[in-house]
Amino acid sequence: MKTEIRIENVMACGCRGSIHRGLAAVQGVYGVSVDPLSGRVTVEHTEEVDRARLERRLGEMGYRVLSQEKQPAV
Repeated sequence: MKTEIRIENVMACGCRGSIHRGLAAVQGVYGVSVDPLSGRVTVEHTEEVDRARLERRLGEMGYRVLSQEKQPAV
């Protein structure tokens, strides 16, 4: 599965690495891509991982997730 999440205040180098490491630590996540310009995080994962878990993890890491209404569909 693939989930796309938009977050605020993604800086180029440091944030990209910390987001990748933080989401990769979630069991069932096998791919993370971060686009700092758009604030888009794309996560590839098994069916056991849901969007709420990914958003919760990003929140734990200090990132503010934009509401789904403001996010493009994947």
